[in-house]
This record gives sequence, C-alpha cells and structure tokens, in this order.
Amino acid sequence: MKKITVILAAILTMVFIGFVSVSNLVATEASLYKTVTSDLLKEKQENQDSFIAYFYQKNCAPCQQVRPIINDYIEETQNEVLAVDINEDENKNLLIEGFDINSTPIVIFVDSGKEQERFSSVFGEEEFKERASKVYSNDGVN
Repeated sequence: MKKITVILAAILTMVFIGFVSVSNLVATEASLYKTVTSDLLKEKQENQDSFIAYFYQKNCAPCQQVRPIINDYIEETQNEVLAVDINEDENKNLLIEGFDINSTPIVIFVDSGKEQERFSSVFGEEEFKERASKVYSNDGVN
C-alpha cells in the first residue's frame, strides 16, 4: 500500500509540474506591435518615413524572447513598431530581396527611408533602446 501511495504521489507531482510548464508556455504576453505587410513597409520607405520594422514568425522561440523587449519599448516610448509575420506575408520576394530577411527575429531601424541599424538575432533590452535612441529623437517615430 505504501508503494502505491508513493507512486501515485510521484505521478501527481509530475502531472502538476507538466501542467505548470505548459501553462507558462501557452500564457504568452500579448503583442503591442502593429502587424502590417512588407508592401506597406516598402511604401513607407519610399516615402522616406522613419519607422521600426520587426520581422518575426509566430512559432519562433527567439521571437518569443524579444517580444517583451519590444513591448516594453512601445509602452515606454509610445513609438509604433511595425511587424511582419514572414510566414503570413504574401510578398516573399520583397522580404528576401528588398529587406534581406533570411531568418527571424530581425529588427530594422529606418530613418528617413534609409536603414540605420539592424538586429539579426536575439538582443537585450538596453541594447535595443540604445540603438533606437541613436536613430530617433525623443519626439517619436513617424
């Protein structure tokens, strides 16, 4: 009887740990960035606008790591970050040739239509804010 109780307790503990782990993975932070198409980004670039472009994939683990960093930046600065889900975007040629997107996550800082800075992997919050502040004034992004 003692063995059965110990085995049941171990099974219940493993189920609980599994449930908590899965819950943490599923309960992700909502995105504050604005989802757009690559065509819109190209139009903004041609109009010589300034903007931050974020290229991601929904099931990309590194993209999940940078989402809170981007959200914090948006909350603190009220600047808009324009995001493109590369799996959902219809203009694959523009993604590859026009923006040189070959992996995710990628963040491109565009000032007056010209790329100024780029992250091509996971990055830290301070590094992100530092690069964004070099490109944009405190007035915000167009």
